Amino acid sequence: MKWALAFLSLLGCSSHPPPKGAARADVPTAPATAGTASAATPDASVVAFQRACELGSARGCNDLGVKYLNGDGVGVDLYRALELVKRACDGKLPMGCYNYGTMLHTGRGAPPNPEKAAELYALACEEGIPQGCNSYGLVLLEEQEPPEEERALQFFERACADKVPEACLNSGYMYRGGNGVTQDFPRAAKLFRTSCDAGVALGCISLGLMRTLGEGQAKDPVAGLELYRRGCDLDATAGCYVYGSALAHGEGVPHDLDKAKQLLDRSCDAGHAEACAALGDLLSTQSQ
Repeated sequence: MKWALAFLSLLGCSSHPPPKGAARADVPTAPATAGTASAATPDASVVAFQRACELGSARGCNDLGVKYLNGDGVGVDLYRALELVKRACDGKLPMGCYNYGTMLHTGRGAPPNPEKAAELYALACEEGIPQGCNSYGLVLLEEQEPPEEERALQFFERACADKVPEACLNSGYMYRGGNGVTQDFPRAAKLFRTSCDAGVALGCISLGLMRTLGEGQAKDPVAGLELYRRGCDLDATAGCYVYGSALAHGEGVPHDLDKAKQLLDRSCDAGHAEACAALGDLLSTQSQ
């Protein structure tokens, strides 16, 4: 069972963060279009990375692999991308191992291999890639039975200390819910604030929920609503769904159905299923 808050489980958002340093493989962009350089006419950076890789640069192989993964200056080729990031990992580049792990975990370029991915995340973590620590913590929490909550929290806190805001969010969930640690609302709120200030929408939403419910602080739905608005500005999918839902229900905050419809419609257009359902309910009620 997923460990995140029931309120947030509807949001459908990943906690996996983008890595820093060498090019990343865990945030795929849109496939190459007619306006993107083809494999036959790669851009100058692709040529440079190709040459670097041929000359034995693990980073060159890694960054070239990510180019192939995202169709950035070259045609999308998942198999080639996987081969290149694996080569970077074999060349002892920790970011290459992290990227190789994300591709194996999600089954891009090869059948999913979560066990191998977990090994690679742990390796990357120990070699100084904090995003690997966060991803390994998620594996321990979401893919182990029973979940290894205490160990997961250790990895989240390690990554949070290394300025991975999504890891601060994950730590906040655990302190709020008392998962693997004594429940601590003030600590959870501080961690959510850190992630929110770093631009993580779910951090703002989670902190807003705590303010709305008065967890560890005075109950303040209006302050919570402002945090939902900030989450909406950061992420139309999850943030606007929560913000719109709050305005639709109007519990302790101004009741604004017109604004709620606009926000839910925006979230629905962004692909949030629950926002579409909530919008349908709202429209059905008003048509009666």
